Amino acid sequence: GSQVEGVMAEKGLGPNGALRFCMAELRRSSWLREKLQALEDDKDCYPYVVIDCPGQTELYMHDDSLREILDELRTAFDARLVAAHLVDVAQCVVPASYVAACLLSLTAMLRLELPHVNVLSKVDMVSRYELAMPLEFFRDAQELRRIEPFCGTKPCPLEDDDDAADADAPRETDYAKNFRRLSGKICELVDDFSLVCFQELDVSDGASVARLVRVLDKCNGHPAGVHAPAELVEDATDLFLHHRGGRDGPAVDTRPP
Repeated sequence: GSQVEGVMAEKGLGPNGALRFCMAELRRSSWLREKLQALEDDKDCYPYVVIDCPGQTELYMHDDSLREILDELRTAFDARLVAAHLVDVAQCVVPASYVAACLLSLTAMLRLELPHVNVLSKVDMVSRYELAMPLEFFRDAQELRRIEPFCGTKPCPLEDDDDAADADAPRETDYAKNFRRLSGKICELVDDFSLVCFQELDVSDGASVARLVRVLDKCNGHPAGVHAPAELVEDATDLFLHHRGGRDGPAVDTRPP
């Protein structure tokens, strides 16, 4: 955070521009390679590295630095990478925001060209929200056109012919109509690719976390034991994951049901 703020002050950039500048500098530097090389050189370490990226969409939609960094890691370390793209369940409250999140998820999948898992996070909070469709619809992201009528203001019912009776009723503006049509076209685009769906994540539920870790492990080939010895692979996920209570809490049973 302080480095980004320093770049903002020195270069006269905004927050997003400073992040893009820092990402480009990271790509040109050897800092990340050296850190990972130290892990690889440690014979007692079987590294499972999590890279927490900023949430700014510019880094995935308009900038090639992150992709180039990941490509270099794959080449230099024979790394098995998987992208986990988190979308807050609160995005489902506003249908148009959810449609935009689906488009962003699709764009990240196409641009990063990695095994990819989209995650619908904070699902334990969903009971606080009023959703236009069941949660399963937002999780599966199939036939998105069904949510188009909820994007923007709904038109007045056709059967109401009494202008005086509903003169005060809100009518759909031209902006709202165009916005709804645009949302519908985005839905068609996402549906045509048929790539986007989400895994649910409730961090207060150890079983939910374990299911997601299993999915990620399958995507990056970790359970196959590409680099790790057999005795380590047997309980691979348990090395990272404990259910509630922190590091000393009871381990989660990560075996498939």
